[in-house]
Amino acid sequence: MSGMNSQIHLTLQTDDLNSLRREAEGLEISVAELIRRKIARPPIDKEIIELRRIKDFFKKGKDKK
Repeated sequence: MSGMNSQIHLTLQTDDLNSLRREAEGLEISVAELIRRKIARPPIDKEIIELRRIKDFFKKGKDKK
């Protein structure tokens, strides 16, 4: 098995990066490690649909304020 020798540069919205930072802090890992884990084990379609539903629910709650 070879070591980590490749890089990917991403452009993210600030809100998305902040969300990743909070998630990584909660797991006590780096943002880079969190992204590596997400790439290695991408969500299944059912998870994506459920996460979008939850995100929309919270967004609607925020918009009411």
